[in-house]
Amino acid sequence: MEEERPLSGIAMNIIRGCLVVTIQTELYDDLVSRIQREILEAIHRQDSKRMIIDLSQVKLLDSFLAQAIFNTARMSSLIGVRVVFCGLKPEVVASIVNLDINLRGIETSLNIEEAFRKLSAPD
Repeated sequence: MEEERPLSGIAMNIIRGCLVVTIQTELYDDLVSRIQREILEAIHRQDSKRMIIDLSQVKLLDSFLAQAIFNTARMSSLIGVRVVFCGLKPEVVASIVNLDINLRGIETSLNIEEAFRKLSAPD
């Protein structure tokens, strides 16, 4: 059995009581699946109830990758975690809209500070 290497270009840290996932690399199919698994495991280990997914370094999302990353937020919310995406670049936002990806229930913010403010406010 092949041993999985640590995720490079992905940082997961607890900051101000939130799990902050920073994606600092371009996404591809296998990586998104690993990120989903790692996020769900980190939520379980840390007993996190709030999460920020920082996509400010991501320059391109195709329909599969966008749907997969947003599904990660939906999976997390099913286990009680409130999720905010931040840092979406204009070209990523345009492709999400052009691809007609369902964003129902997805919270976003312009930057990480705004994401912390949203998560600090009552639901």
